[in-house]
Amino acid sequence: MATTLIYNKEQVLEMIKNNNPAISFAKPKHAKSVKWDGYLQIFINDHAQHFISCLKCRCVLVWKPNDGTNVMDKHDKACRQQFSSSSQTLIELFYPKNNNISKKFINSTKRKIINSLAECCALDSLPFTLVRGDGFRELAGVLIKAGGQSGLAISIDDVIPDPTTVNRNCFFDLLPQIVNGIIVLFDFR
Repeated sequence: MATTLIYNKEQVLEMIKNNNPAISFAKPKHAKSVKWDGYLQIFINDHAQHFISCLKCRCVLVWKPNDGTNVMDKHDKACRQQFSSSSQTLIELFYPKNNNISKKFINSTKRKIINSLAECCALDSLPFTLVRGDGFRELAGVLIKAGGQSGLAISIDDVIPDPTTVNRNCFFDLLPQIVNGIIVLFDFR
C-alpha cells in the first residue's frame, strides 16, 4: 500500500517559492461551506497536505480536516483587518493576482487537462487537432463557466446530455443557423 508523504510548512513554502511542479491547489472534494470560496487546499503530487492558502492574501495556513472552518474564521478576521484600510473592494478578490499560487494552480490544472484530452482523443479515435476547433473551445468555455458558477463538484453525468438530445438540438435549434453554410448532419444509428 502506498503511503502519502505529508510535508511540513517550511517544505511547502519552499516548494511554492521554487515553482515546484509537484505542488497544486484545489478546493477539497468534501468542501461544502461557503468559506472554501476564499481558500484552496495544497496538494503535492495529488496528495492532500495539511495546509490551505488564502486567495485574498496568499497566506499558507496549517489546516486539517478535523479543523473544519475554524482556521478560516480566525484568518478571515486577521485578513479583513489587513485589507480594511480601504473601503473599496479590490479587483484581486474577483481575479487572482498573477503570482506563484495562481500560476501553479493553472499549470497543474493545465497538465491534467492535457492528459485528459490525450486520453479522450485516444479512446474516441479523434484527431488531436480537435482542441483547435471553435466548437471544442466553445464547449470547454461553457464547461469551465458552469464549474466556476456552481462552485461545487458536479457529476459529469449530470451535465453531459445523451447523444440523441444533442442530435435533436442540432436539427431543431441549430439547423436554421447553419443552413447558410450548407452543413448537413446525419445520424445513422
